[in-house]
Amino acid sequence: KRQSQSFLDVDYSVNYKFNTLLQNIRKSDVCLLIGINPKIDAVLLNYHLRKRFLAGNFKIAYIGSSLNLTFPSVHLGTSLNTFISLLEGKHSFCKFLRRAIMPMIIVGSSFSENLTFCSPNLFSNLIKLNLNVNNRLWSGLNFFNVNSSDFSFFDLALQHNHGFVSKSLDLFY
Repeated sequence: KRQSQSFLDVDYSVNYKFNTLLQNIRKSDVCLLIGINPKIDAVLLNYHLRKRFLAGNFKIAYIGSSLNLTFPSVHLGTSLNTFISLLEGKHSFCKFLRRAIMPMIIVGSSFSENLTFCSPNLFSNLIKLNLNVNNRLWSGLNFFNVNSSDFSFFDLALQHNHGFVSKSLDLFY
């Protein structure tokens, strides 16, 4: 089954791409994973997160199913309420994100299925407003897509929820 981050606004690539270069993960001081298991979904990302953790002064937390990562991390919960409290800036982990100089938030494509009720960019705008993840020198809000073809799909400004693209579309030229 093809998953689509259909809640995303594809007008600007920062809204659907992994914005932090892998080599810049070493500059980050806090990381929040949402709906992604880097040990399974993104081995190279997992490597860079572990390398950053081993360098010290790096806190990692996640929302989603319980994970057995290759580095210590804090499980914040599995519910949408946990995510909403983070959006509002009310969750206890928000203090780490606000204090961080270069925080990262990585949103997995599996999480997007729970956000189909959102208007485009609602949650990313709330994160940028309530948490310190973006500034003119750092773009810490990242979207990880397991389907590499989705980047090209979004670059063409196509989405499954517009009706003119079939949900069963496996190949697009």
